Amino acid sequence: MAEEASVPDWRRFTFAVGAEQVFNDPFVSQTGARAAFRFAPSPWVELEVAAGTFISLGVGGCGDPDWSALTCQMLEVSDVSPDIAKMGAWGRLAVGVVPFRIGEGRWRSAAGAFVGVEALATNDDLVALQAVGEPAALATENQVHPVTVWGVFGEAGGRHMALRLRFEVRRYVETVNSTILESKMPMTLGAEVAWEF
Repeated sequence: MAEEASVPDWRRFTFAVGAEQVFNDPFVSQTGARAAFRFAPSPWVELEVAAGTFISLGVGGCGDPDWSALTCQMLEVSDVSPDIAKMGAWGRLAVGVVPFRIGEGRWRSAAGAFVGVEALATNDDLVALQAVGEPAALATENQVHPVTVWGVFGEAGGRHMALRLRFEVRRYVETVNSTILESKMPMTLGAEVAWEF
């Protein structure tokens, strides 16, 4: 009897942990940690549940390690208040498409794109806003935003473990001082290690 050709099992679960860095904010440096569960119901589709947080190392002021030199210069020299809203915890649901996949043996690689929705907590830096103690600023100091997120990724690794590089764009609207609506679009670069089981 002829041996039947083996059929790859695409129904895979993946757990991943990693870090990400915002690279398009001239006023503040933000680094985050993330974890994700992914399920691949087909070779070309991934469903993801992810959560993470951005780590804040200071509380505002030129001694804040998160602040850039430009932020201090604007405040001390130009007396201009940059709008700094530090991102915090977030949770996400996303779907990915993986049109490029090479190898299913000992080594493999893949690339694709994803889109999703997210809940993101932010904290306004009232020192940078020069609004410490002002009721209007305090009212919107801490917010949770509905966010749309999209990005691309590429990964390479072995059969059960891989390194994934990610580029992501978040889009949301923030309220500043209770009255000003400001569109935000932080972009991040990240890396994660993923285990497949």
